Amino acid sequence: MCDNPFWKCNVKDFEPIVFIFYNNTRLAICPECWKRIAESDIEWGYSLNEAELKIIQEVGDRMIPYTEFHKICRRYGVKPSKLKNGRGAPFKHLLPSQTGLKMGMIKLSKHGGKILEELKRRETFDESN
Repeated sequence: MCDNPFWKCNVKDFEPIVFIFYNNTRLAICPECWKRIAESDIEWGYSLNEAELKIIQEVGDRMIPYTEFHKICRRYGVKPSKLKNGRGAPFKHLLPSQTGLKMGMIKLSKHGGKILEELKRRETFDESN
């Protein structure tokens, strides 16, 4: 399936024409989407620095309290709002009504999950070399 991060693509069986890195994740793009991307003026998502990638690794697949997320971000010198606001952000804020808990929680977004997968893949690749 086409991994186009900008809009939903229904192309399932295709030969990728290009792979792009978006939010530090390698994505396969179908010919139709690549043509549309190339003709548009799209912002390519978040550029994450080393500290922000370490936060993604530390939090991992866990759902953590909002206050713990803030502590982790402060430890790395990163503003929490940069990682949880906007389309394509690696984290999403869950309200108490969404979790059934009394506090707000943070967890990886779909994009954040892809970034984490890519980081794990790179670690495995580095260890094998």
